[in-house]
Amino acid sequence: MILILAAIFLGLVLIISGDRGAKSLITLAVNAGALSILILLINKGTHPVLAFLIACIIIVAVTLFYQNGINLKTVAAGIAILGVMLVLLPFFHWVQVGAQLQGIPNSAYEITDANGYIRTIGVSMKWLYTGAIFLMLIGALIDSAIAVSTATYEVVRHKRGMGVIEIFVSAMKMGEDILATMTHTLFFIYIAEMLALIIQFAQSYSFSRIINSKEFLQGIYEITTGCIGCTFTIPICGIICAVIYSRIKIVE
Repeated sequence: MILILAAIFLGLVLIISGDRGAKSLITLAVNAGALSILILLINKGTHPVLAFLIACIIIVAVTLFYQNGINLKTVAAGIAILGVMLVLLPFFHWVQVGAQLQGIPNSAYEITDANGYIRTIGVSMKWLYTGAIFLMLIGALIDSAIAVSTATYEVVRHKRGMGVIEIFVSAMKMGEDILATMTHTLFFIYIAEMLALIIQFAQSYSFSRIINSKEFLQGIYEITTGCIGCTFTIPICGIICAVIYSRIKIVE
């Protein structure tokens, strides 16, 4: 059945999007390769943060520059994404370590030595979880950044002579609608993923135990970091767009 669904997906993409859809599929395949490189690097002893950074850079570069081309819009979006990652990485790591959210929850009882798993894999679970958070975020960051930079570009292209402040204000206005949609999308994705766990907890545990469980807190942490990342991307991308678009002549 999975193969049938995959075939339907490939067929719909190629029929509806044509060459653009083909590029999207190639991008998806390259991104899957980047994830394979990530796993290989970590298994070879590379620090998880460095491995995740390499994978994220490959994913961002391929998604932005191969799929959308090299232009002012993608360059501004790429710089914004890199800036957001560098700023939020230490902050998210600090929050995660302080709340002790890394590692495998107690409910994952199947991860036991008796079942053939090895608990001491020689990888820092703290940094591994931090990197995994950014890997989950990267798609939302790309969507937010490219949406803001593209919309702002069109405004500047049709209204010549805009200053830095005026361009930044326009970018922030564009970001308002994008943020509302993106935060709802992230919220429902993570809630749907946690739904079975929430139902199980509601039937078996008290409210105080639920809100103090590691599984629940990990889910809330992932939702919150996703929303923070998307929110932070908008002003960062707005600033970068304002600086780049105000100094470079945009040809209509």
